[in-house]
Parts: sequence; structure tokens; C-alpha cells
Amino acid sequence: MGIRLRNLDEAILDCFVPGNASAGVKFRAVVPFRCEVSNIFANLGTAGITGNMITDVNRRPAGGASATIFSTATKITFATTATVATYSAVLAAQKVFEAGDEIEVEIDSIHTTPAVGLHVMVLFQKRSAPDVVTNQHPSALLPAA
Repeated sequence: MGIRLRNLDEAILDCFVPGNASAGVKFRAVVPFRCEVSNIFANLGTAGITGNMITDVNRRPAGGASATIFSTATKITFATTATVATYSAVLAAQKVFEAGDEIEVEIDSIHTTPAVGLHVMVLFQKRSAPDVVTNQHPSALLPAA
């Protein structure tokens, strides 16, 4: 679900997966405008036990193949008995989504005793043109005096 915040051209993808975690794609949505991932938050309602749960955020360009946005295989990791995640860095080339791209939240692996209640939020900043963030104050665009 996207939520516009204070007219700042930001949106939040809010994904909640109730019940026991299981591997596979849990959420898929089409991105309605050109934007960049600016932050990711994830937590669990109840921690899993034994092993790690690894959750991924994928970008699928229109007509293309799905690929992780993270730089390493650890992605979003929940260690045993942890409800707070550790995160891999996001690849610069994968954090910009074009209108029509799909975003997926996918669980790659689970704990032996599955976690319960995965919650992932992805914050987007709208972009109007390549490498231009929208909603800049005009004075921020002027050269320094």
C-alpha cells in the first residue's frame, strides 16, 4: 500500500505477512512512478528459533527478470531469537525503480521453528528525471555564494 506523506513525494510500501513464515514471494506490487528506495525497515512479531530467516526485496523491470536490490546474500536477516533485522547495503543500480517496475518482498529461507508476523516497510522518494530528486526547495538549487 502506498501512503503519501506531507506532500513530500514519498511513498511507503507496507507489507505484513501474518502467521508462520514460509519461503516464497509474499507481496508483489507495480510501482506507479519513478522513485528511489530511501530506507527499509523490517521486524517480526515473534522470533524464529534455530538458523536465520533471510528476506529479500526484489526489483523486476517491466518485461525483465527479478533481481535483489541488496549487495550481499545476507539481505534482510533475522538471526535466531531476534525480532529486529540486520541489513545488507542496497545496490545503487538497483534502488531506482521506473514506473511500471514491480517490487517483490520474498522470504528466501526460514528458521527451523518459523518466525511469526513479518513486517517490511520500504520508503520511496519520487524522482522526476534521472538523478534528480523532486521537491527540492529552490534555494537549494542555487550556487553557493
